[in-house]
Amino acid sequence: MARIAKLFVYLILALVILVAAAIFIITRVIDPNDYKEDIAALAKEHANIVLDLEGDIGWAFWPSLGLQIGRTEARIVDQEPLFAAIDNFEVGVAILPLFSGRVEMGAIRIDGMELNLINTKDGANWEALIPESDDEEEVVDDTNTELDIPVTIPLISITNSRLRYQDLTDGTDITIEQLELEARDVSLTDDFPLLVSLRYQDQDDTRIDLKLDTKVNTDLNANQYRLSPLVLNVNLAGLTTNPVAVTLNASILADLEKDQLDVSNLSIKALDTETSGAVTVHNMSEEFSLSGRIRTAPFNANKLLKAIGEEPIETADAKALSSISLDATLTGPANSVIMDPLIITLDDSTIKGKAGITDLDALALMFDLAMDHITLDNYLPPAEDTEEEDENEAVELSTEPLLPLEELRELNVKGKMLIETLVFDDLTVRDLVADVEAAKGVIIQNTKGKVLDGSFNTRLNLDARTDQPRIDARVVSDKVQIQEVVNAILGKDLLTGLVNVNANITTKGNSEKELFENLDGTFDLGVLDAIVRGVNLHTALVDGINDMLAKVPALANVITGIDPSKLPRELRDDTKILDMKANTRLEKGVAYVDDMLANLERGGLLKGNGWLNLNNDDFDFEMRLRTGDISDNEHVKSREWPLRCAGNLNGSAARWCLPNKSKFKSEGEGIVKQLAKDKLGIDEQRIADEKAKLEAKAAEEKAKLEARKAEEKAKLEKKAEEEKARAKDKVKDRLRGLF
Repeated sequence: MARIAKLFVYLILALVILVAAAIFIITRVIDPNDYKEDIAALAKEHANIVLDLEGDIGWAFWPSLGLQIGRTEARIVDQEPLFAAIDNFEVGVAILPLFSGRVEMGAIRIDGMELNLINTKDGANWEALIPESDDEEEVVDDTNTELDIPVTIPLISITNSRLRYQDLTDGTDITIEQLELEARDVSLTDDFPLLVSLRYQDQDDTRIDLKLDTKVNTDLNANQYRLSPLVLNVNLAGLTTNPVAVTLNASILADLEKDQLDVSNLSIKALDTETSGAVTVHNMSEEFSLSGRIRTAPFNANKLLKAIGEEPIETADAKALSSISLDATLTGPANSVIMDPLIITLDDSTIKGKAGITDLDALALMFDLAMDHITLDNYLPPAEDTEEEDENEAVELSTEPLLPLEELRELNVKGKMLIETLVFDDLTVRDLVADVEAAKGVIIQNTKGKVLDGSFNTRLNLDARTDQPRIDARVVSDKVQIQEVVNAILGKDLLTGLVNVNANITTKGNSEKELFENLDGTFDLGVLDAIVRGVNLHTALVDGINDMLAKVPALANVITGIDPSKLPRELRDDTKILDMKANTRLEKGVAYVDDMLANLERGGLLKGNGWLNLNNDDFDFEMRLRTGDISDNEHVKSREWPLRCAGNLNGSAARWCLPNKSKFKSEGEGIVKQLAKDKLGIDEQRIADEKAKLEAKAAEEKAKLEARKAEEKAKLEKKAEEEKARAKDKVKDRLRGLF
């Protein structure tokens, strides 16, 4: 046995010597530079590439069998631009380990690598690398394929390399330069360190400097690849005024059998923020989905803005935006990213619900959130001292584009927001519900809530599909206290009461000027239990009547007892409105009140019409007031008296409503004429009555005379008959006596 073993050893030794001698002869006798033309021909035939092997090709023999290639350039056939190039390439295999069945590579060094990828409307340059073939691609089934040959590479190094990608169809121009890669003791079974650094630049002058430090573990049999621990340092420039440094720590496991990527122990630090958590990407090769949880610790928004070189947001409350945090659980079906549940804290406010992208291809956004409370006044800019403007001066409206139409047309959103308590301009809104739906340039928003002891409901429709966007709005309010609203708009306590509004408003355009000039619509206005402060319509009426009496003295004996000092004090300062209704229409920024009817305190009735300019707050109303409270005189209490309310809402309310003196004089003169006419009518009636009496008396006397005449005639006729009868009797007596 010993002899056989010795013989075997000698045989192996001879084989090693033979192989070594063969390798030595090959590397020393054969010059690979003699085959440059053959190599170029093969590259052109099989890869459609024109190779220019400018540098020498050299051999290395011991302790590794290696190959070194100098400057080499590659161009695609029939294309002039450089496709790829390399300054130097070295690779080798250790000789002795091969005899024990181990593959130990020598160092692999690549220096000065350059790759240029170009996409045009006719196609990409890399598509021309492989000549077209009618043969069907052979499908290789590598299921359960195992690699049993151990491979170890002491060093893989890429230095001074550069990659550029250009898309001539959309102007994309991305360059990755200063590419450095170093991997030591590379193994297919054990962990090995990996260092990568590069610089990214694009056509927008965005620059990203990246450094990666990790350990790599590959399990080819299980088709798993792990990077752990992973430290990524990134410096971003061009996106913000100041560069931004980001540090990411994580452990990453890519399981290709499960088609899944796990990111654990995630920590991202950038500026003054820190985000942690774990994320799993499912179905990486198809429409992926996410699961996991991420948390962002509270941060100060203005400190963050200052760090990136931006101006801080000035707010009325200096502490606003000082604490913002996020806690989100990632979920949702394939091709979506949904945060549910989602918790956001904004200072002392909390937002809960869900939000995300339901369709990554269409960028369809959704949200369903609820906020406990927020005071918007704290987040508004600080109040500024402004110079007082002329109350009659119209506001100059801008002609600059107001709405970002392109961005609005790209919106694909469907969401709902509930705010339990919202304070804005010192107004408290409760149970505010707003939902919005936007798609293909049409945005619909519905809002409802409770405010000032009443409620409101609005619907806004914005059609931004054309360069002349159209806005349709419906506003309904029910018994809203108007006092604080008017005070906020005009800065004065002018009106109290409950207001009901039912309005339909339309406009179109994309500037303040266009929107205002095209403002049209109608709305019904109702007011209950209201007080107009500083306006006393009763006093204005009394002043008008007194002025009328002075100008029409004939009324002095008819209308008496008009004394404003006898009016109750509240009527001297204000006007009490029990209820009022007004039909209003909007035309080009002017509100026209076509019909107004109001019932005032103590039986007063007010009618009128007029207009209000919404741009400069000018107004002019013709009013008629009837009230029996100031006099029992029938010529006062039953008549509607003319008043005129005109001026500017920013002016003095005491001078708004005054008697229309010219019309009051006409009214007085009308009363005088009526009185004269009435008096003349009375005299004519008296004469007619006397005449009738005389005629009646004359008729009576005539009747009596006729009666007496008839009676005398009857007496005479009777007497004549009697005389005739006596005469006949005498004749008969005489004849009787004759015979």
